[in-house]
Amino acid sequence: MLTITSRENKLIKHMAKLSQNRRYRYSSGEFVTEGDKLSWEAAQSLGKPLQLLVTQQALNKGGEALEFLMDKMQEQAVLIPEEISEKLTAAQTPQGVFCLWQMPENMPKMQDISKGKYLVLDGLQDPGNVGTIIRSCEAFGLDGVILSASCPDLYSPKVLRSTMGGIFRLPVYVCDNLVQAVLQLREKGFQVYATALSEDSRDITQIEWSDKAAVVIGNEGNGVSREILESCEQPSVIIKMNGNAESLNAGVASAIVAWEMVR
Repeated sequence: MLTITSRENKLIKHMAKLSQNRRYRYSSGEFVTEGDKLSWEAAQSLGKPLQLLVTQQALNKGGEALEFLMDKMQEQAVLIPEEISEKLTAAQTPQGVFCLWQMPENMPKMQDISKGKYLVLDGLQDPGNVGTIIRSCEAFGLDGVILSASCPDLYSPKVLRSTMGGIFRLPVYVCDNLVQAVLQLREKGFQVYATALSEDSRDITQIEWSDKAAVVIGNEGNGVSREILESCEQPSVIIKMNGNAESLNAGVASAIVAWEMVR
């Protein structure tokens, strides 16, 4: 197995920059997963990684996911020391397993949606929230998540890590014009609700969901934008709370909405 010991190695610098820079990821058409389990999930969808880097400590720990990746790469895997793992990691504690991937060419497209239940994310800012929402929607069996282009990048390390592999199993649609996307859903017969507090907001537990439904989750600080609210035909929905908190975390609210949509 090849060994890399220099932090200045071309491959190491390339993978580190992919993890740190969104523009560089998309100009290169590549991204990095960290950890044996997340990388195993990626392999189930994307096949063989372009490159596998692993520390001796990770090899000693072993596990079925890492064994699968090592078998897939065979002699092409690269051994790296812990100090390089620390350079590549986006987490506080490096896992010692890094895979380089080509971005999928055939991303899900809005025009392919004909029915199903979806969450729509309007300008969320926290990558952890976006990843958690994708994970929750995949777990509850929704048909996909629709993101505005202003949301965090799907291939950022924190989003990838927070999805716990859900991003490789659930269709995720990224829209440059979210208002247009909402209007397209309505034209196809979708119920489209926004989560917002207003005089006519309905308790989400009282909604009768059709097989064509979408709910918009707004920005953590400002909620759903005015343009999106006006594009939603249905009245807004709310999650009733008995405590004194003004609102819920976007990830928590999304999980409740997703559960109600399939309950």
